[in-house]
Amino acid sequence: MSRLENKVALITGAASGIGRAAAEALAGEGARLALADVRSDALRTFAGAETLPITGDVSQAAAAQNMIEQTRSRFGCLDILVNVAGIDLQATLDETTESDWDRIMAINLKSIFLLSKYAVPELSRRGGGAIVNIASAAALSPIAGRPAYNASKAAVVGLTKSLALDLAPRNIRVNCICPGAVDTPLLRQSIEAAPDPEAALAAVSGRYPLGRIATAAEVARAVVFLASDNASFITGVALAVDGGRTMH
Repeated sequence: MSRLENKVALITGAASGIGRAAAEALAGEGARLALADVRSDALRTFAGAETLPITGDVSQAAAAQNMIEQTRSRFGCLDILVNVAGIDLQATLDETTESDWDRIMAINLKSIFLLSKYAVPELSRRGGGAIVNIASAAALSPIAGRPAYNASKAAVVGLTKSLALDLAPRNIRVNCICPGAVDTPLLRQSIEAAPDPEAALAAVSGRYPLGRIATAAEVARAVVFLASDNASFITGVALAVDGGRTMH
């Protein structure tokens, strides 16, 4: 039997990158999926009776609540919430505007608060469940020149631990994953925009003791583990999936 057979999972940021890989990995373990993203066209590639695409902005309370309600309406329950939706901001303190700060906090942090808030009653009705948040290795070892991004991801770790403590009596486990650089379309675009893409990729890879960046599938396998009963006694953990970067 697959590890997530008969489980229902809602994944945000599911259209590409880690979110898409997580969706594929969870489906491979038997889960039925509600997939949320702002890009409705990209979600259409997940067509199937066991998949529900939901378009919405995770930083808005009404949209977050709608994602939970649609999931319950379609599948009757919710067992797993995976908060992947997030953005990057490569800007120094001087370059960061107030609107930049507010936007990154809304998408990277507030969204997790909102989705968790509305998901907890559904998870409780099932006798418990799992919430998996995507933070970043930058939460554990900051990247120079990105104070807003670093702060948003460090806050995800803090929120994860707080929720793990508060929700433990309801048998809801809350963990987060801190990936390093991951081979996603967004990272590839950034590398291809460099004057020497090959050198840029080598420079990024050189920061990792394992000598390479991660695949999205490698992060997705960690999501499956934390969402499954294999991690039944794990909560409040910030799991570094970073090829050893935070040891530097």
